[in-house]
Amino acid sequence: MLRTGITTSAYWKPGTKECDYEKMASHGYSCADYSGICRPDAPYYSMNDDELRCAMQEEVKKASAAGIEIYQVHGTWPVIDTTEELRAQNLESMKTCVRATSFLGTKYLIVHPLMPYEWNDELDSDFAEKVNEEFFRALCTYALEWNVCICIENMPTKKHRLAGIPNLVEFVKRLNFPNFFICLDTGHCNTAGHDAGEMVTLCGDLLKAFHIHDNSGFRDEHYMPFGGNINWNSFRKALGESSFEGSVSIESSLNCFLPPELKERQQVTLGLMAKYLAEVK
Repeated sequence: MLRTGITTSAYWKPGTKECDYEKMASHGYSCADYSGICRPDAPYYSMNDDELRCAMQEEVKKASAAGIEIYQVHGTWPVIDTTEELRAQNLESMKTCVRATSFLGTKYLIVHPLMPYEWNDELDSDFAEKVNEEFFRALCTYALEWNVCICIENMPTKKHRLAGIPNLVEFVKRLNFPNFFICLDTGHCNTAGHDAGEMVTLCGDLLKAFHIHDNSGFRDEHYMPFGGNINWNSFRKALGESSFEGSVSIESSLNCFLPPELKERQQVTLGLMAKYLAEVK
């Protein structure tokens, strides 16, 4: 059986951004997707390296005490990539994420492709791919110094060349960095019209991380698995036949309006779904 994980934001204690790792572990998870640094207004971006190292090591201590491994880290999002200046600022933020990932003692940093036209149609897809190539070459080169792997994530749109898994696979292969891989987002596959299981197979050895959630195929709704129309039988079959050995990591949204006792039931159910999806090896 593969390991299961979930984003730390799903277990933030009420009114805080402090993760309840003990509760996460009690629901059957052994891994976490650390989301504490993914917001651009997070305090970590104003810290020096000594402060950042201390903060991340304290996070590891809390997680480890509960038996949780921080398996992957989500890079800063959302960002604006419409100008060269903004893309340069984004690169510096991602370099901070690289260092934070290293200080957490994990290898995988998840990064979205740049979107120089935001969510609109790409007026020039060659230009969009060019700025992505420049960005990820620089980021992967920097990450090599910190023993961190960059996992580019597929996006929930058909408007961008580097949104879907097929083109991302070719992009990662072409750049040919030893630390450049893919994070497969099942919900994003569905909105792009791709079968998640087929995309697992297409990624092959490039697949190092997951974001698992469901939707109706029209919007990025982040439903719990089996709440939308993703073919989970296809996904489980492909995962069982793959070489993937990491964490089946959940990124479903939880209903924040539920009473506490019902919210925990939802968390427990989601943990059981994660276990079911991971029971393929």
